[in-house]
Amino acid sequence: MEKDGLPTVELKQDLITNEWENFRYQDKLRWSRLQIIALAEVALVSGAYTPPPSVTWPMRLGLVLFLASMIFILALFAEIDGRDADSHMKRATDMEKEVGLPEYVRPPRPGGIRGTNLLQIGSVLLVLFNLAVILNVISHL
Repeated sequence: MEKDGLPTVELKQDLITNEWENFRYQDKLRWSRLQIIALAEVALVSGAYTPPPSVTWPMRLGLVLFLASMIFILALFAEIDGRDADSHMKRATDMEKEVGLPEYVRPPRPGGIRGTNLLQIGSVLLVLFNLAVILNVISHL
C-alpha cells in the first residue's frame, strides 16, 4: 500500500472515496435532522393552538417550551453536520487535486447563495417564530 513511505495512488483513491462517503453520510444526517425539525414544528404549532377544552394553557406552555428547545438543539446539530460534511468535501477535493484528477466545476448557484446559508437563515427564522409562539402562549396565561 505504501511505497518508500508514501501512499500509493490506489490508497489515495480509497481515501478520496472514503471522504466522499463520509460527506454523503453527514449530509444525509443533516437532512434527516431537518425532517425531524419539520415534524416537531408541526407538533409545536398544533399543540400551541389546539382548542382550549382539550389542552390547558400551562400544558401548552410546557409543550411549546419542550418542542422549541428540542428544535433549537436539532438545528444546532444540523449545523454541525453541515460543517462536518463541508470539511469532508474540502479534504476530498484537496486530495483529488493532489492526485491530479480534474476539478469538479460546480453549476452556478441561483442568486449566488449556498444551500448551507439558506439553511442557516431558515433555522434563525424558525427559532424567531418559535419565540413568538412562546410569547403568544405566555400572554394567555
